[in-house]
Order: sequence, then structure tokens, then C-alpha cells
Amino acid sequence: VVLEHDYVFQDGDKPIVVPDNVVIDGNNHTIDAGNQSSIFDVTGDNVTIKDLNLNNANGSAISASGDNITISGVDVTNSTGVAINVTGENATIEDVNLNNVEDGIMVDGTGNANVNGVTVNNATGTALNVTADDVNVSDVNLNNVTRGADITATTGDANVTNVTASDVKGDAV
Repeated sequence: VVLEHDYVFQDGDKPIVVPDNVVIDGNNHTIDAGNQSSIFDVTGDNVTIKDLNLNNANGSAISASGDNITISGVDVTNSTGVAINVTGENATIEDVNLNNVEDGIMVDGTGNANVNGVTVNNATGTALNVTADDVNVSDVNLNNVTRGADITATTGDANVTNVTASDVKGDAV
């Protein structure tokens, strides 16, 4: 699915449900939820969401409960709840910018979790929380957040490189 224009939620719009085996190419367009609801509810496996701006989510901008989820080149601005929330096996989140969110990125699953090239600015909750069997976190910037990062490898390795935190009110990393 390739977006061809920006989209603004109308009164009563619900989150967009994403099933198995879907690639959503935002083509650098914007979806503005207008504080109506969450934006994406990914229920399927093997889903990619890329090159998209997500604004004004009332809840998560992306909530994914499937396996093999990739989120790449996504900017989220103004989100209540967890901006990007992924549960399942094997998650990749890369080149993501979050601005003015409640909680930033939460990954809770099995398999591998890869979080690379992420910036979180102005989070009133936890900026980054990653738990999986094997965890790779690199090139992450956390700025003006209440709590920084919690990174846990449950059975394998946790590889953490180049994580910076500034103006963190609670624990940094």
C-alpha cells in the first residue's frame, strides 16, 4: 500500500487495522489522527510501516501485536499513550523520530529486537523500553524525557552502543 496524499481522521474514525503480510509505504505523507484515536492497530505478522509522519494520536500511533514487524523512517508528533508499542517476535525499529509523546517506544517480545537511529524529544513517560531474547540498540538520542531507557535481554545478549540522554528527570539508562 503506497499513500498518495495526506490523510486526516474525521470524527468517529477508528484505528487502521493492518493484517498479515502488508507493507505500508507512507511516501513521506502524513496521517493526522486529530486526537480521535490511535492510528495503526497491527494485528498481523510480517508487516512494514515506512516513510510516514503520524500526528496527534489519542493512544498509540502504532500498536503492533504481530511477529516480524518493521517500522522505518517514521516520525510521530503528539501522541498520548505509547507512541510505538510492539509485542511479538522479531521487531525492527529504525530511523524514527518521536516528538511530544507520553511514552516513546516499547518493545516486549521474544526473538530479536533491533532499535537503531531513534530520537525521542519531550516524553512525559519512559522514552525507550526494550525487552526481548536478544536486543540491539544503537544510535539513540533521548532529550527532555521523564525516564530514559530500560533495555533487557531475557535469554541472549544486549548490545547497546551510542545511546545519549540529556535533560532526563529520572533514570537515564
